[in-house]
Amino acid sequence: MELPSSKAKPVTIGICTSALRSNIEAFIAKVSALINVTVRFIELPYNDLDSFRLLSDGLDGVIICHSINNRGFAITDVMDALYDKFLPRVRRNFGKDRVCVFAHDFPWPMAPGGPSRNDHAAIKDTYMGSFRSNQPTTFECCKLAMICGRLDKQVDMDEEDWKQLEVFLYQCRVHSESFNNPSDACNTCSSNPGGSRSYTFLIIVGVIAFVAYKTFQHFRKSNKK
Repeated sequence: MELPSSKAKPVTIGICTSALRSNIEAFIAKVSALINVTVRFIELPYNDLDSFRLLSDGLDGVIICHSINNRGFAITDVMDALYDKFLPRVRRNFGKDRVCVFAHDFPWPMAPGGPSRNDHAAIKDTYMGSFRSNQPTTFECCKLAMICGRLDKQVDMDEEDWKQLEVFLYQCRVHSESFNNPSDACNTCSSNPGGSRSYTFLIIVGVIAFVAYKTFQHFRKSNKK
């Protein structure tokens, strides 16, 4: 992936968790180190998450970090799911393309016999398949949903997943602008109310002229009779 220019406008990303910030400190540091990425830490309430309003003001995108050690692997659709109402609301506020979900603190690498790359990939694929099948609302509400290991003192994440995250982060700027701005036509009307009134006036004049012409023709035919 081509790195963004240092002159490009920074992307501001909210990184959220209901756990302590220290649980994702290494992840925050690594994301903050990316070129033109500004991180804003957002603490989610541990209880009554449904009442929390996560606003998109000043944010180009949001990453929701969920620790399975802290609350179990229950994000949406399953028993004791924590984000059934919260995540759809985040999607409405941000748009799907600006939302990312991480379930972290899985054993890493995911291979009981040691760091075998093949075993790790197979086990991870099984977890991701189950995640997608049993918690579909999560995937309906975000552009990117992934699982990884620790994020506190180190970032346990596959390299290809990190690359996907980078793409997500830098694309948030484009999606943010398109999500927040209506079409050019609507912008023109709203930013130039005088032009809109002039256009309406011309339509009214045209209608009056047409009615007058038809009336004149009617009387002309009547007089000939």
